[in-house]
Amino acid sequence: MYRPGRNKWKAECTVCKACTYQKPPIVIKKFFENEFSEIYLWHMHSLMSAFHTHIQDMEKEKNSIMEYMSGVSGEVDDSHGRVLHIHVDGSE
Repeated sequence: MYRPGRNKWKAECTVCKACTYQKPPIVIKKFFENEFSEIYLWHMHSLMSAFHTHIQDMEKEKNSIMEYMSGVSGEVDDSHGRVLHIHVDGSE
């Protein structure tokens, strides 16, 4: 059965590209054959995007310590909120 999402991730993965002439590692092959691999990658992308946004705010040149601490606590609250939302509600 053709699954365009799965093949797209496989095609874009630099590790898979490096292994095109060799047998790919079993762990990577199993990961991309799993039905939830694309969902997991999108979830990781979402988390990385949130962290990147907060890090950019903290890297501003003229931040005060209060702005820095509010950014750190905001990121911690966002992370805990995501984890609690997933585990308590059972949905994302």
